[in-house]
Amino acid sequence: LHAIRMGADDPSQSRYLARRQERELRRNIEEWRSEFGRSFRAALLAVRDDVEDVHRVEIEAVIRDDHPLTAGLEACVDAAREAITNAAKHSGAESITVFSEITGAQGVIHVRDNGRGCDDAKLDMVSRRLQARLDPVGGGVTVESAPGLGTDVRIFAPA
Repeated sequence: LHAIRMGADDPSQSRYLARRQERELRRNIEEWRSEFGRSFRAALLAVRDDVEDVHRVEIEAVIRDDHPLTAGLEACVDAAREAITNAAKHSGAESITVFSEITGAQGVIHVRDNGRGCDDAKLDMVSRRLQARLDPVGGGVTVESAPGLGTDVRIFAPA
């Protein structure tokens, strides 16, 4: 609260500090509630928080399910970190959303932005880089984008 008060002259800094404190509180509550030592939800929230802190962009995260952090889910989270960072750095997006769920025996993470999108060459490069993170665990990725229409990345791997 002191840091927020000190930054009161800068509304964007105050907003950032308040959001950061709210995120930390929510993440701590989620970690406390989780029955798992290493949690998929906690790992994905930590990624969201790290990218928000570095790039000062708000990322809305909806994480439906929690699960122990397996090798497959860890690969999903690593690929999501790259996809979220790409959106924050390169898309010019006003909005980045992350949605995840565990369906059957598979973890799925969607990263969407409303940014400038990308051409086919860049789309292919992004797909290959993300897929390389998921190949060792039998996961996959689909990336859809068009110039001016944002990007939608779907990441999946065995839970």
